[in-house]
Amino acid sequence: MSRIRFLLMLFQNLECSLLGLLKTLAGSDPVKVEIIKEGGVEIIVEVLSKYIRNATVCDVGCATVAALVLRFPAHSATVMESGAPDLIIKSMQLHPKLPSVQVSLRS
Repeated sequence: MSRIRFLLMLFQNLECSLLGLLKTLAGSDPVKVEIIKEGGVEIIVEVLSKYIRNATVCDVGCATVAALVLRFPAHSATVMESGAPDLIIKSMQLHPKLPSVQVSLRS
């Protein structure tokens, strides 16, 4: 494996880990509001777009979106306007046999 390939994989893993951190932080309602306010959905959409073929990124990214709208229906408008729904559908199409992607996107 080349050094560049290694660095690119490391970057992808780091972005996935940061999505997981956002998902965890979004368990707190005040933090969830702050994530939305500071443009977190747009960042999630950017990462999902970049790594749409990676099932783990799709799983974590979509679960993060779900966490952001949980108990906050008003956040759904931000998600809808961000382009996330198209990425969610694409994730489900690209990873039909991965239960975690299918389940996290249906909740």
